[in-house]
Amino acid sequence: MLLANQKASKEPGDTSEMLQARNRFLETGKYSFLVRAIGDVISEYLARAELENTAFTLFDCGCGEGYYTRELQKRYWSLPSEYYCIDIAKNGVKMAASRAKLAKQNIEIHTDANTALLSANFAVASSANLPVAGNIFDVFLSVFAPFNETEVARILKPDGIFIRVAPGPNHLFELKQQLYTTPQKHTAPDVPVGFKMLSEQCITNQVKFDNEAQFSDLLYMTPFAYKGMREAKQTLYLPNNNQITAEFFVQVLACG
Repeated sequence: MLLANQKASKEPGDTSEMLQARNRFLETGKYSFLVRAIGDVISEYLARAELENTAFTLFDCGCGEGYYTRELQKRYWSLPSEYYCIDIAKNGVKMAASRAKLAKQNIEIHTDANTALLSANFAVASSANLPVAGNIFDVFLSVFAPFNETEVARILKPDGIFIRVAPGPNHLFELKQQLYTTPQKHTAPDVPVGFKMLSEQCITNQVKFDNEAQFSDLLYMTPFAYKGMREAKQTLYLPNNNQITAEFFVQVLACG
């Protein structure tokens, strides 16, 4: 749990408006290519560790409204698995828990899965003080979220993996071009102290918007949302081709 002395404000993390906008945008499936890439990494790990038919555990750090955990549960519904998800935003954790329950019911309806073996647990907590025991997770996932490398190393199993997703060089570059005379491209994040790189890929897709509402929801997912949406909407516009580049670094790390 996130204690009072660990909070920088009364309601830390993303606002309800940001969370709702992110949920609407992600549920359109426009970032599904990222979900597939994360899932492929997990599948490769499970095969390498000979865990394809056994239970595995995943920790989603900074889960927000829980989209990535829900999508991974759909992919791995046939495996006994446990997902632990934390975020500092109380409303995000509530939303994630509620939607995970609905996702589990949908899995029951459309498959023959025993969802009693498909567990998702949620808590309001800081990445600097994870409320779980050590050496129990196969996978640690951080999608655009802060993490504490000491805590990651503490809770991962000795042969576990850390999947980190960060913005790629051209991520939302069309928006940057509207803001800066000489826009800078993202570079791959450095390997955290105490970890080694197993693999790194940069995946790209052109996101096509069906309407202005979807574009507005995307803006809530950018740093502009923290500065003020009125300013963002006045400054940024959707390109004429209704497309924006989404690009991500997907790094796979291990302790060592």
